[in-house]
Amino acid sequence: MNTVTFSGDDNNLKQLKNLLKEMARKCRKTQLGQIPDFVAKENTHFFDISLTQNKICYVTKWSPNNEVLKQIADHFKLDFVNNYDELANGIFGEAIYKNGILLDVSLDLPDFQLYHYDKDLESYVFEGNTYEQEWDIFLKLLDAKKHQLAANQIPDISEEAAKALLFKTISQITKVELSALYGDMMPADIILKLAEHKNFDAARAEFQTWDERFIIEMDNFLIQDYRHESELYTTRDKYIAMSFLKELINEWDFNRRDQLRNRLGDPVQQQKATELLALRLTGKLPHITIAGADFTVDWRLRELRETAAPWNRIDINNLRESESGEEYLGLYNTEEKRLYHVDNAMTVLPENVVHLGVPNEIKLDPVAVAREYGIDINQFVRENPIMETLTAVILPISETGLPELVQENLKKATDTREGLGFDQERKIGR
Repeated sequence: MNTVTFSGDDNNLKQLKNLLKEMARKCRKTQLGQIPDFVAKENTHFFDISLTQNKICYVTKWSPNNEVLKQIADHFKLDFVNNYDELANGIFGEAIYKNGILLDVSLDLPDFQLYHYDKDLESYVFEGNTYEQEWDIFLKLLDAKKHQLAANQIPDISEEAAKALLFKTISQITKVELSALYGDMMPADIILKLAEHKNFDAARAEFQTWDERFIIEMDNFLIQDYRHESELYTTRDKYIAMSFLKELINEWDFNRRDQLRNRLGDPVQQQKATELLALRLTGKLPHITIAGADFTVDWRLRELRETAAPWNRIDINNLRESESGEEYLGLYNTEEKRLYHVDNAMTVLPENVVHLGVPNEIKLDPVAVAREYGIDINQFVRENPIMETLTAVILPISETGLPELVQENLKKATDTREGLGFDQERKIGR
């Protein structure tokens, strides 16, 4: 969350407020990130915007967009103070921009390790005092950091150098050895345990086996998980391990955005993007492959039509949105080429049924989304390129909750039969 207060000439403030009001209106209408036209589009956008007098509150992805705020302040000849936090990523700080100079002070990993949560006291402990909430501690830590900066007492070490020291591999423990210690582990637990035992190189190699879908889901889980809510943060080593996992996700996102910028700057890719947009504007709808079958995407009607048999339609409204918002999920019968509806009393797993993941509408058809929300198509497609090929994610039914449902139903059926048998024996005994 960013809370920014602008100051300066009243007329300039009025112009800025009009701009921010328009951005907030578009954000509410489209649910998409916003950025002023005079700011380069590859910069971090504003989401969930609210405006009160000269103060704007909003969220950004990953980190505060102070450089964007600086461009806005320069455009309107204003100053600002941004109090920002993204506790899931260990971010808490204050940026002050005055007379063309930006001073940004934030907490770092060692700062967050200066206090701990005491389960017996049910409080956070910092410098011998207890606190019901972490926020008061953050403010004290930040205030101390400001005084250190003013007194030139902060060690002269770059953020990258600090991370290199913190995430230095000093162990060669393997995944097999960890499994012997802790038993079977989930993918994220493997990385956390490798990092906790100081084999950061192996943890990074394990992370590189994850696909985009899983990384996005893990990122959303970590954003929703409060930092001291679980055992993940009970020791310094566990805290460092979790910080390392978040660092890996941040690096992955930066690289993905960098690749997108490079692709958009490539003349060959630009020409290809222009051709795809021109073809789409002629009325040609996108296509997606689902388990080998070709479907036509019609976002306006919220449906996927089998291209060879247009009467066979998948209603997107019958799919559920994933937690990450990146996909629509459901069960799909590969033989019938239609959605499968669960029988809650099933005792046998259905044949030819898989778990289906369809990309969200921005990936399916950015042109249709832009039209739906009244957004400039060319601008929106530059930020959300048309995908030349679309393929739904297909996972085995074993990765759904159906096997557990079948086992529960079988157990209920067995318990019922045993109960009937017991009653019959009692009647015969009489």
